[in-house]
Amino acid sequence: MSNIMKTAVLAIIVAFCCTPELSAQKTNGEIIDSLRIELAKAKPDTNKAFLLQLLSYKYYRNRTANTSRLDSCRKYAWQAMELSTKLSWKFGIAKAHYAIACSYHGADDKVNATKHFEQALQLYRELNDRKGIAAALRSLGINAPDTKTAELYYNQAVQAAKEVKDNVIVRQCLEQLAGLNLDAKNYPKALEFNLKVLKYAEEVGDKVLQAAMLGGIGSIYHRLFDYDKAVEYSAKALQLFKESGQKENLEQMYINVGFAYYLAKQYPKALELHFQALRLGEELHDEGTILTQYNNIALTYYKLSDFPNAMAYFSKSVALNRKMQSDYIWGWDYFGLGGSYLALAKGAAPDQLQILCKGSRASALQKAKLYTDSSIIKFKKLENELIDVYQQKSEIEKLLGNYKIAYEYYELYTSYKDSNAVVENLNRITGAVMKYDVDKKDAAAKAEQEKKDILQANIRNSVVGVLTGALIFLFVVYRQRNKVKEEKRNVEKEKERSDNLLLNILPAEVAEELKATGTAAAKHFDNVTVLFTDFKSFTNVSEQLTPQELVDELHACFKVFDEIITKYNIEKIKTIGDAYLAVCGLPIADEKHAENVVNAALAIREFMESRRQSLGEKTFEIRIGINSGSVVAGIVGVKKFAYDIWGDTVNTAARMEQHSEAGKINISETTFESIKGKFPCEYRGEIDAKNKGKLKMYFVENLS
Repeated sequence: MSNIMKTAVLAIIVAFCCTPELSAQKTNGEIIDSLRIELAKAKPDTNKAFLLQLLSYKYYRNRTANTSRLDSCRKYAWQAMELSTKLSWKFGIAKAHYAIACSYHGADDKVNATKHFEQALQLYRELNDRKGIAAALRSLGINAPDTKTAELYYNQAVQAAKEVKDNVIVRQCLEQLAGLNLDAKNYPKALEFNLKVLKYAEEVGDKVLQAAMLGGIGSIYHRLFDYDKAVEYSAKALQLFKESGQKENLEQMYINVGFAYYLAKQYPKALELHFQALRLGEELHDEGTILTQYNNIALTYYKLSDFPNAMAYFSKSVALNRKMQSDYIWGWDYFGLGGSYLALAKGAAPDQLQILCKGSRASALQKAKLYTDSSIIKFKKLENELIDVYQQKSEIEKLLGNYKIAYEYYELYTSYKDSNAVVENLNRITGAVMKYDVDKKDAAAKAEQEKKDILQANIRNSVVGVLTGALIFLFVVYRQRNKVKEEKRNVEKEKERSDNLLLNILPAEVAEELKATGTAAAKHFDNVTVLFTDFKSFTNVSEQLTPQELVDELHACFKVFDEIITKYNIEKIKTIGDAYLAVCGLPIADEKHAENVVNAALAIREFMESRRQSLGEKTFEIRIGINSGSVVAGIVGVKKFAYDIWGDTVNTAARMEQHSEAGKINISETTFESIKGKFPCEYRGEIDAKNKGKLKMYFVENLS
């Protein structure tokens, strides 16, 4: 067979494997088998090298979480490399490097992935292959070690792709650039970038890119916990994507929009979209989508308290996952099954309990324990703490009468909840309605009407006795005027008392917003510094004091802390037992946020050292931790509401405190970078912090 004929045959195979409409007719395994049959017949030429690359890509595209597929991907890529090198086929060598890099990328080995993507890029440049250059630059952006490097690669990739009018790579890179700002929690910049890209997409008539950007805007609202807005933009994105006529990745669009409806608690609509994504996944034999949707459908049925259907789909997910081996989805499956059996054991649906557990609550509770324990094992394997599973475990053990274990898991749940809690719909919290001005106006209007009534009554009585009536009128008006003044003073005093009480709970700006509108929107703050303190010797001291003496000592310490942070424009957030949490840089930005917090920490430490010298063992030793970064701040609850902060910055500050020492101020690398040169610091090295890995830490000392 001539080379031209062989190339034509290979082109047919490539088209068959890469066209969704055709590939849907065969399973992934059948397509790979077909390619391997052709490979066995091929002679050692460029066509065979290309076929090896194609097999490698096919294994990569269908890797999901299956390690053996990545091994096959790398094996065929190296065979393609050896044959291309033997044939001195530079283009084939470049493609082989790219395929090898993909296999490492799939295994999350960024070092080796970057090395081979760079080698591919160098060869593509030598060949002046602009399409290959664009693809390699985009892949280097995905594997970049930091945001700045990633942005550089993506922008270069966009330029190269535009030269060959490859709108797919242009779209992918622009999406990645928008996503970088989203991941960095720079939401205003992410929104601005999405809108710019949306405008570009409209100019070039790219509906797919328009849909992607609308979806990106929806994702921003999702991160801001405004799930209604997230649904609005996600639904627009799906509609536009459908209008584009493109079927590839449509199932992913359904998944994304279905998830948005799920978070917005519009479960029937979420279920509808989950099933549409599942049907597409089944048509395309996409096992990754099928597995994901089994899990999503099960979780949605669970939220609807339809436990038979929830358990049926959780079981389908578990069965398929024995092949796919995704511990993360397994963790959610077991969590959902455990929760379903727990609900049945608690009597949520007696008829369902009869069907699924033959009416035995004890049996349902044992199954709930089994699946919940399995969920904990899976999530711990991934080093991913799911606080809800601890709460579920605590409740199950309590119902089983294992109170000690129940308490231990409840402690775990509350400890993670305090530092990691994500409060739904922060931007839509209603808060308590402030009625000061309304009450004041009502009181004044009522008093004015009483004056009019009295005046009219006295005019009528004046016919009987002008002098007597006049005297009565003057007396009553005088008394009423005093009454009005007194009511006004009472209203003002009550308003002042309420205002002062509100300012003890909320920052002034937030309090004013709450009084004016009845709500206070959650906000993202980029540059703040968080202070955590904790008393090291709290247990020992508490054993030596009466309960009242202990409370008095805590009050005395925290009162001085309050005075110190006020001096440095720091906002107190809350006390948790003997821990104290404060932050600088919100709600009003302060460029000296890190410096202010360190100064306050030094003053707090000096106060505690002085108190320790005078009171000895009857007071505490203090540990202080500080970290700088970004947080989300807002009000939670409608009764006994509180202003609070969330985010990784808060978690890291807590870790700084936990790894501090008595009488020491332990700061993170980000805080150190903000204050270096202003305070003497001692580098402690990299210390392993729970759930954070190794973190650079520093002790701060007084200026001498």
